[in-house]
Amino acid sequence: DKYTEVADLSLSATIQYLGFPVIALNRDPRESPKVSFIFEKSDKLDDSINKYWQGLTNVEPRAFSNIVRELKTRVKTS
Repeated sequence: DKYTEVADLSLSATIQYLGFPVIALNRDPRESPKVSFIFEKSDKLDDSINKYWQGLTNVEPRAFSNIVRELKTRVKTS
C-alpha cells in the first residue's frame, strides 16, 4: 500500500509538523463525523509515527496549534 491512513488528530498534526503533507481526507459516511488523514507512506513516516507513540517527538507549541486549526478547517470544509 502506498498510503498511510491516520484517524488521530494529534498524530496527524505532528506528522504534518514534521514535514509530511496530508494527501487527502477520508470521511467514512458510516462513522461520520470521523475523518482520517491520508499521508504518502514511507519508512521515514513510519519511523516518525513510532517515535510519536514512544513519546520521543517534540513540537513547537504555537506551530503545532496552528496545524491543528488548519486540519480542523480542512475537515469542516471537506
